Amino acid sequence: MPEIQEELSNRIAQMQSQLVKIAINKGLNSRETILFSQKLDKLILDYQKKDSV
Repeated sequence: MPEIQEELSNRIAQMQSQLVKIAINKGLNSRETILFSQKLDKLILDYQKKDSV
């Protein structure tokens, strides 16, 4: 796995863990949870685009 892919993969894993914590503390429908989830979605899309090249 190229270094960039590995960095993205690690960052995704970190953000997934953070998202769970935010959702537990703030609730699934909180603005903070939704915004963080959207950031994670974008990072996952970046990973998928780089992985498909």
